[in-house]
Amino acid sequence: MALHPDEEDISRMLAGDPKAFQRLVTQHIGSLTNYVGRFTGNRTDTEDIVQETFVRLWTRKASYDPSRSRLTTWLHRVAHNLCIDRIRQGERASIDTLDETEELATNQEPGSLLEQRTQQQQVESALLSLPAQQRGALVLFHYQGLSLNEVASTLDISTDAADSLLRRARASLRKKLMETE
Repeated sequence: MALHPDEEDISRMLAGDPKAFQRLVTQHIGSLTNYVGRFTGNRTDTEDIVQETFVRLWTRKASYDPSRSRLTTWLHRVAHNLCIDRIRQGERASIDTLDETEELATNQEPGSLLEQRTQQQQVESALLSLPAQQRGALVLFHYQGLSLNEVASTLDISTDAADSLLRRARASLRKKLMETE
């Protein structure tokens, strides 16, 4: 039975194949950059954390077990932990790159684009003000499209705890957004 191309690249990367590693980087860099960018709100931090995540994949590839989690979950867990470490170092999130994270439709009226951008900035600002675990859970679930089980695995918590965390995060975000109106 032939392996799925991703599984083949993972097997080859685990065996030390740098070309397979590069293909995996190419496949996952966009998703990780999106996640870390939304989590940190800072271009420099995003680039540093994404790069360090892939460095760890290569240098600590023996710690990745494909039978325990998908590669995307493992990568998001590493990136999440690096984001938390950055916060613990006392570096604060700022909104300097989040406008680039999602492109706005160009066929809208200028007033509509301004309103949409303003709303986007309010959501991003409120998101950055959430506690790190709540922010991580929301971004992983709603922006990265991870399942509840994958969010739990990434954050190293139970599925029930992840569900509760998401509910609290949504309520906190809703409250913060209502305060800005």
